[in-house]
Amino acid sequence: MSYTVTQESFESLASYQDNPECRLEWSSVFVLPVWLKVWWQEFKPEGELFLGAVRNDKGIIGIAPLLIKEGRASLLGSTDVCDYFDFVITPGAERDFFDVLLDELRQKDITHLDMKSLRPDSSVLTWLVDIARNRGYDVICQPEDVTVELDLPSTWEEYLAILAKKQRHEVRRKLRRLPEAGKVDFHIVEDSAGIQKA
Repeated sequence: MSYTVTQESFESLASYQDNPECRLEWSSVFVLPVWLKVWWQEFKPEGELFLGAVRNDKGIIGIAPLLIKEGRASLLGSTDVCDYFDFVITPGAERDFFDVLLDELRQKDITHLDMKSLRPDSSVLTWLVDIARNRGYDVICQPEDVTVELDLPSTWEEYLAILAKKQRHEVRRKLRRLPEAGKVDFHIVEDSAGIQKA
């Protein structure tokens, strides 16, 4: 099977996200096209934007949202405002995606990949690390930080009930003072179709 890498735009990435025939896995809000576009426009980082899409004869199999600077590539975003980074890949196509991507980056004289803020189940840690090591590349993996996750209860009141009394008081106090910061608005989305649209 033959593969190509195409340079994409934020708009074309959004069209892939909206296309039900694309089976790409958007694992985090921080890899969604709308997020990446706003981040790029607001922070204007130094470096070259690389929105590479790996394709085969059946269609797109993955997206590499990268920032390239001085022979280094990093996932698009910053740890100051983004919790988790990753590539966007069709499940089952990870090995082909990374093989093609590494070849492409080598042709672009990229000598270092700097991958930060990864979940343990990210495609970088579950696929790319082994593929890179098998190619003889030096790979250094070390914990950077620890995040705490919580399965949220189904209602706001149930959530408040699991907090200590002092925490509950602080949350309620901050919510009362929130309008002082400016106009505040929120929407509740309860159905799965509405979540994707929001």
